[in-house]
Amino acid sequence: MNGKEVDIKRLAQRAGRGDREAGVALRRELEPALVRLVRRTLQTQHHVTPLELRVLAEARRVAVIPRCEGWNAPESVIGKVALRICEWVMSCLVRVANPRHWLFDTVVGLN
Repeated sequence: MNGKEVDIKRLAQRAGRGDREAGVALRRELEPALVRLVRRTLQTQHHVTPLELRVLAEARRVAVIPRCEGWNAPESVIGKVALRICEWVMSCLVRVANPRHWLFDTVVGLN
């Protein structure tokens, strides 16, 4: 694992625990990669991973997307989709970092 991956993992952990600075830094790291992913996915219509499927679904929510390879999406569509995907990723981090322990919460609440 290289230093960049470790840094992103640490940022993700901190952001998931509610650290706003880490959230801003993580977004700054993720957004360029997500823009590239969205552009490539929309151009190739390649959808093997769940993230690529999510990209196509989000793109179809914001624009009419032709179902053929070779389409060069407008930057406005790419930007909107990348932003939505980034927001989704960030919301997933919070859910993963803060799992609920329903039974424990109930027992503690009775004391």
